[in-house]
Amino acid sequence: MNKLKKINGNNSLLIRELTGRDTLSIQNIWKECFTTDLNYITNFIQHCFPYSKSWGIFLNNSKNAVAMVSALPSYSILEKSTEKSLKIDGLYIYGLGTLREHRNKGYSALLMNEATIYAQKSSLNYIILKPAEESLYTLYRKHSFENNLTCYLIEIDISKKKNKEAPLKRGSFKTIITQNNNHLKNRESLAKTNFLWPDKILQYSLLEIKSRGGNTKYSQKEANLLSEPRLTDERDKTPLFYSSYLDESDASTVKVIDHNVLSEQDLKSVINNLTSQNNLLSKIIFEFPTTTNLAIFSDYTHQYSIINSGLMKLLTPESGKREHLLKLHLTLSME
Repeated sequence: MNKLKKINGNNSLLIRELTGRDTLSIQNIWKECFTTDLNYITNFIQHCFPYSKSWGIFLNNSKNAVAMVSALPSYSILEKSTEKSLKIDGLYIYGLGTLREHRNKGYSALLMNEATIYAQKSSLNYIILKPAEESLYTLYRKHSFENNLTCYLIEIDISKKKNKEAPLKRGSFKTIITQNNNHLKNRESLAKTNFLWPDKILQYSLLEIKSRGGNTKYSQKEANLLSEPRLTDERDKTPLFYSSYLDESDASTVKVIDHNVLSEQDLKSVINNLTSQNNLLSKIIFEFPTTTNLAIFSDYTHQYSIINSGLMKLLTPESGKREHLLKLHLTLSME
């Protein structure tokens, strides 16, 4: 729905949903606000924009937007012991930007409000986002994103002798092809701990990781390689996978931004696979849900902290859904 609003006397402001005819506006806003990498922008326009909702602000009947935001579909699965599992749909705020000369006029707030109205009319349960900087958390909290999402940040120093000598316990890892539909099913095994993405958005996130020089790999867990009994958790039945890329400011550090590591053996498999690919690696940084048993890191010299991983605006009044959503980890988020 298009909304025409008057501001500053005679100036007119139009908020409307963006379409394929607005590609030039999207390119201009992304180049000024986010990146000059045209391949990165093209990936968004071709592989994410068609599967999400986006709104723009237009001034004085111009055909070019001065600000925009996108809302990507997200979901979670609430498992019930006596009933069928319940899918909980929501939105992820992405690509909120305003051209430099039009900033500090409240346009971001107008666009966030538009996304909220859409979510409410669509009976969605939540809206999540990941502020680009720590200082922005305060700003978003003023717009009713009152619930902190947190996670463990685990830094493992693999330059230490103890870590280097961790025994190799792994199967062979293969790089996931972007169009691999099995990865969607495998990630749904994280439903108890993570927000999830529909297939098209998940494929886009894998492309984004690849554009950063990273990749996503998986390995079928092999019981004969493990010295302890298999876990009974449903996630243990899926292949072990992880997504990672090198830290932009330190080529000796790799960030593992998504994974289904459950045990000490899983952790060793991922670490050994990463170190076998990069002899210069000195540090691996993992994000884990705060429900993780930190004992799995006992063989490694590490330090951990609890950090903010995002913010959430809860829209559902149902206590069961709210309790479930507040425990989830926002991972594989597009930034």
